Amino acid sequence: MPSKREMLSFYLWNVATSSLPLPKLVDDILAIDKRSGSTLWVDANAKEIQNVRVAFDTLEEDRTVLHGFQFAKCHMIFDIKMEDFHCKACLVAGRHMTNVPTTYTHKCRYA
Repeated sequence: MPSKREMLSFYLWNVATSSLPLPKLVDDILAIDKRSGSTLWVDANAKEIQNVRVAFDTLEEDRTVLHGFQFAKCHMIFDIKMEDFHCKACLVAGRHMTNVPTTYTHKCRYA
C-alpha cells in the first residue's frame, strides 16, 4: 500500500499534468507550441535529439551493418517535470526489439 506522501505526490502529478497538454507524438509538439505561442516542446525535443545523436551512425547504401549491432525501433516519451513544469523529451528504444546481453541486470531501464 502506498504511503500518504506517495499518494499526495501522485495526486499532485495528475492534477498538474492533466491541465497541461502532454504530447503523445512528435507532431503534437508542433501543435501544442503553436497554440501556446512558445517553443518549450520543440526545444526539449531538439535537446534530446542533439544529446543522443552521437549514438547513431547513418549507413550509406553500400555499407553493411557491423556484427553485433541490431535494429530497434525508437520512440519519444514526453513528460512534464513537477518541480518547475519543465518540458522533457526522451528518445527510447523498445526492449522487445533487441536481444538483451546477459551482462545487463534487471536494474537497467528500457521503454
